[in-house]
Amino acid sequence: MNLNTRFSSNYDASSIKDRILGLQSAKPEWSVVICAYNEEKYLLSCLDSISRLETELPLEIIAINNASQDRTVEILESIWVHVFDEPRKWISFARRKSVEVARWKIIFQTDADTQVPKDWIDLHLSHYHRSNDVVWVHWEAHFDRVHKLFYLQKIWVITIIQLLKFLWRYPSERVVWANMSFIKEVALSVWNYTLWQNYLEDVWLFDKMSSKGIIVNDRWISVITSGRRYSSIDRILKTILDRKKSSWSNWFQSIVDYR
Repeated sequence: MNLNTRFSSNYDASSIKDRILGLQSAKPEWSVVICAYNEEKYLLSCLDSISRLETELPLEIIAINNASQDRTVEILESIWVHVFDEPRKWISFARRKSVEVARWKIIFQTDADTQVPKDWIDLHLSHYHRSNDVVWVHWEAHFDRVHKLFYLQKIWVITIIQLLKFLWRYPSERVVWANMSFIKEVALSVWNYTLWQNYLEDVWLFDKMSSKGIIVNDRWISVITSGRRYSSIDRILKTILDRKKSSWSNWFQSIVDYR
């Protein structure tokens, strides 16, 4: 995979727009979705990578604006991406909105601070072609330019997840919205379980969908996402605290649901 890891706004918006228009179809069969909140710094980098997708599939490319207060909507509309507004500033609401408005059977999800490889769509889709029982395809994202403490935090997270898996039914997969695809109908059928969450909603959606069909983790499908949450010690600590709080909330909710 050859990705530009220098996230910046130094991109030719006109060229990106031309390539995006070339990908968009009047009769799409697949949906590419981006959720964005105040992403003007990273958005053009993401759109540039999407515009370079090499696929013959008829696509729609849409974005969910989650109450942004910067130039996010202006940038999206200038590139000719269809924007839907979700005024409730909570990521789970934006994710839910994206699944509701995407028009087609399979949804390819990435984040506005992420760069995808040229064969990203076709790599995902190949698994759905192999089996009608596949409901979800994913792999991890690699973070760009992180603080050294990030690697210690990563070991800690993996240890906690394995411990939770041992003590209680907890999804052991590392799942990220930046690099996944799934069957829309199946996602909507289980989404009420994750509507209230703001962190780790991807992990719990994955857990619910894993009971509905085949889950595929393909290590050849890799993306690069910004390391902004892990670029300094204070940001890493904030991320740890946020996710610790969410993990306990999720654990409590799983007990309630189980009973």
